[in-house]
Amino acid sequence: MIVGQGMKALEVTIDGRFIGVYAAPDEGPWIALMANIPRTYMRAHIMTETPTESWQWQLPDIQEGECIEFRIVDAAPSDIPPAPYVTKLTGEESDEGA
Repeated sequence: MIVGQGMKALEVTIDGRFIGVYAAPDEGPWIALMANIPRTYMRAHIMTETPTESWQWQLPDIQEGECIEFRIVDAAPSDIPPAPYVTKLTGEESDEGA
């Protein structure tokens, strides 16, 4: 657990096992998505966007009987792992999110 270091972030655990801490740059908005495709397990993603980039983290698959937990915590920017999936946004895509 990371506490008292400055920015609000999403802490993820699966069956009590720490998975990571995720946040948008400059404390911008983020979303957590989960889906049960192909219906034998669940997959979760954390996504955020800046005016120039879209970032995505894919979490480990959640198997039947496992419990995923999300908590809002204080974190330092250095605690946030770099997003493995980064897409540059064109001017038109950036305008759509505004």
